[in-house]
Amino acid sequence: MVGYDNTYLARIRHLSLSSVDNGNLAVGVQAGKYILERLGNTDLPGRKHLVSSELQGRGSSGSAPDAGGA
Repeated sequence: MVGYDNTYLARIRHLSLSSVDNGNLAVGVQAGKYILERLGNTDLPGRKHLVSSELQGRGSSGSAPDAGGA
């Protein structure tokens, strides 16, 4: 089982939920920078900034089964 957002709940030891970290902190930091830039110059065009996601593997997922044992 895999969750999404990688919140603090996923890291609780007895849950140990594998989760996709979608980069919320990086998104927020970049959005703040763009807002401050835009406040200084309202003629700036809109922008896109892509943030990579990362799978945080924990106890709720494991390795693929060995194909030889099937």
